[in-house]
Amino acid sequence: MLEVEERTQWALRLKKEIDDWTGLDLHLQRLDEELKQRTAWALKLQKELEELNAQFEERTAWALELDRQLETRTTQTQQLTKALDELAWAGPLDRRFHKSLSSAIRLIQRIRNRLK
Repeated sequence: MLEVEERTQWALRLKKEIDDWTGLDLHLQRLDEELKQRTAWALKLQKELEELNAQFEERTAWALELDRQLETRTTQTQQLTKALDELAWAGPLDRRFHKSLSSAIRLIQRIRNRLK
């Protein structure tokens, strides 16, 4: 009888180990499924990050181009301001002679139109 009890105990221990391994197997299967889901999620995030990085690069290039254009416009504005300042002496002369010069030009245009 003792041998039967020992074998029964041994069989029960084996059954418990098998049950434990079965439980572990189910747990590993769940973990594997979770790993697959998280991997898919990580790949999706990586793709989104790559797209955002590409947009960032495009926008950075656009901003740098705007900065270059602003620099060019600023230089042009400074040059035009300098040229305008250099021509400031002509303002009083224009105000002084504008009416008489305009009248003379209109008179010349009328004469020229009659000669045609």
